[in-house]
Amino acid sequence: MNKIKLYSRFLELFLAVGIVLIVGSCIFKWFSGDIPVYRDIADSTKHTRLYAGLGYFYTTNHIPAPSLLIRILAFFIDGISIALFVWGCVCFLKLLRFYRSGELFSANTLALYTKLSRIAFAWTLYNPIKFTLLSFVTTINNPHGARLIAIGFNSDDIFHIFIVGFFLVITSLMQAAYELKHEQDLTV
Repeated sequence: MNKIKLYSRFLELFLAVGIVLIVGSCIFKWFSGDIPVYRDIADSTKHTRLYAGLGYFYTTNHIPAPSLLIRILAFFIDGISIALFVWGCVCFLKLLRFYRSGELFSANTLALYTKLSRIAFAWTLYNPIKFTLLSFVTTINNPHGARLIAIGFNSDDIFHIFIVGFFLVITSLMQAAYELKHEQDLTV
């Protein structure tokens, strides 16, 4: 039990620093200098490997500088993914606090597991959509013939959807089993 408390304190500190760095990097990415342009499946593959949204390609010299509206739209599109990630981290931090207080298997922890798996599933589904939206938004000011919409869905996305979907099913089954056991305990 002491190891769980020690690990939870370490993870809380690590996640708190990580959240600040991820949000800061997103703000830096969209509001400093050239903006990232998402062009094709190769960009998607490189981008999805860096979940914090740090992998990107800068605009070339012949493309006009993006307006503030495009930067805000791109920040909002990327921000949805980061908001889901931060929300998942906050739920995980709550789960770690329950662990520190000694609640390993309770209604609260199972509810947080289920919530965390739903957030992770939404985040996993949103990442390929995010790439498509960013490819459109970041190239909307390009001259005719240089605008594009790139759909990036690779085997990593399929793998992540499968794994997180499996986690979602397992946590939902655990939640339903706990509720059924609780009902049966009350009826006896």
